[in-house]
Amino acid sequence: MFLYIWPAEFGLPSMDIESLQFMDIVLDNDLVPSQLCDFDAYSALLKQKIRPALLQTFWLDKYNYNSIIHNCYTQHLIFPYGLYYMEKKRSKANAAVKSTRKSQQQITMDAVQALNMLSAKLSDNKYFCGDKPCSLDALIFGYLAPLLKTPLPNDRLQLHLSATPNLVRFVESILSIYMPLNDKILREQKISKPIWQKRKENARRLMEEGRVEKEMRRNEKEQSRPDSTLHRTLFFGIACLTTTILFALHTGIIVVEKVQIKEKKEVGGSEEKDK
Repeated sequence: MFLYIWPAEFGLPSMDIESLQFMDIVLDNDLVPSQLCDFDAYSALLKQKIRPALLQTFWLDKYNYNSIIHNCYTQHLIFPYGLYYMEKKRSKANAAVKSTRKSQQQITMDAVQALNMLSAKLSDNKYFCGDKPCSLDALIFGYLAPLLKTPLPNDRLQLHLSATPNLVRFVESILSIYMPLNDKILREQKISKPIWQKRKENARRLMEEGRVEKEMRRNEKEQSRPDSTLHRTLFFGIACLTTTILFALHTGIIVVEKVQIKEKKEVGGSEEKDK
């Protein structure tokens, strides 16, 4: 039996969230009961708010998946097993995201709010439970490290995390103290970094081109709408005017005075008789 461990990438010892959350170290000996309860509360928060956003960002976003995630995994998997594994992994991610019954925008907003809560919880402290890391720190690190370090073309959530200095400092501290990479891995990642960066830039260019094309189609639709709207407005106005006139004639609001014409003829006839 063999135990396969994902190779290190992007400055991380692993790309797997769960793998980053475990080390053979006892962390919680000095915690009080209230701090142990925090672990359960924040574990539920992360699974409900952060995990769906990470699945959506890494596995369902076509630009992130096609350019970075797919290549990162398949280069270490044997063909054709790699295709099967990636499709299975992506299907599970899709099912998990759909089970939330939330839109993509709402999932992202929930994750942003959760990141803000974590930033407020950490404040100016080095770790979430004091000066030493605990299981809560390991749990949070496993979610934040891949999001912070992976070169994502579509990086909306990543940008928000990068804008919280205390969370960035927290991730970098864990990596440098407890998960340092050896020189060999650092050299390998230094060589591969420009390749990943180029893939990121190419995907971002495609994303921008798609966005521009989408915006152009939207503008074309907006430009075509006024004509159809004007036609509908004119038709509605004519119909209303016709209905109003017919109603007024029917109810007697408007009366055609044919009697006046007859009176003029009678007056004219009497004048001829007098002559």
